[in-house]
Amino acid sequence: MEIKWIHQSEAPLRLYGVWGENQKQELVSYWAAAQLEIGFTGSILLIDAGIQGDIQVSLDGERTQPVICYGMMNIKAAPGSHSLHITVHSPSRLALRAMGVEGTEQLLELPKRPYIHFIGDSITHNYPGFSYRTGEALDCAYSIVAYCGISLVDGWGWYEPPKDVKERPGMESMYFRREFPHEGPPYTEYSFSRLQHPDWIVQFLGTNDYLDNEAHRRSGHIERYAEHAQCFVQKITKHFPHAHWFIMKALTDRCCRNESIESAFERICASGISADLIPADTWEVEISEDGTHPTPRGYERLSERLVQYLWAHNGQ
Repeated sequence: MEIKWIHQSEAPLRLYGVWGENQKQELVSYWAAAQLEIGFTGSILLIDAGIQGDIQVSLDGERTQPVICYGMMNIKAAPGSHSLHITVHSPSRLALRAMGVEGTEQLLELPKRPYIHFIGDSITHNYPGFSYRTGEALDCAYSIVAYCGISLVDGWGWYEPPKDVKERPGMESMYFRREFPHEGPPYTEYSFSRLQHPDWIVQFLGTNDYLDNEAHRRSGHIERYAEHAQCFVQKITKHFPHAHWFIMKALTDRCCRNESIESAFERICASGISADLIPADTWEVEISEDGTHPTPRGYERLSERLVQYLWAHNGQ
């Protein structure tokens, strides 16, 4: 059997989330969740890739378990045209080199699907948490840029900062880099050139920003958070100008989290960006003993309510 190989740079891939080429010209997945989609004809698709951890593979809409041997993934199907979807969740990672089809067959670009993109902290990062469940329930493409303990504003947050970093980076800086905060420095700025543009962006930040007491209020943190959030959304909107934003309110509020998020939302709307404020604080999500994160049932309810909200917004 003659195999025709197509390098990843020439394959008609649909990429969701953060992907970037390394020095070996491999296409690498980054952050909490990234997806790729490709179509092919024939009865076999070979994928030459470096695979760390487990990845989810669906063939023609059905979950499948491909044969993987020495970095080669073997996808078998009945003769015809097929669609392949791969999802990579952190800490797993995929480094795609090439794809192979039988000599007379070809790779196909699949039709664009609805695409939802999540930005957040540990609540959004949790797997299988509300973001993953929401994407699966909506049956759409999804990706997740999130990190435990991260704030929106640089210098705030609660994660252990990397060595040789004077100021803990917030999402306003890290979003535009390939790596997680602990994987640098140095960090790699990534290009948006091959990425699909999201239809919806769900932002769930503020829990790790310093908005927890009256001292934070008196120090002007509400205004600082709102200003930085507006600038952050505007900067992303330059890359994804047609996306509609959903700004989620915090599940818990020690002092002025939701006041700050509401102020940020007002500034975002005033700047002309299409956005909605999601009242997640009213959804009665069960919170764990740490006082911040949902319980397993809480994550399920958060996803259920968000799916209902998004369906209603989309007229379904």
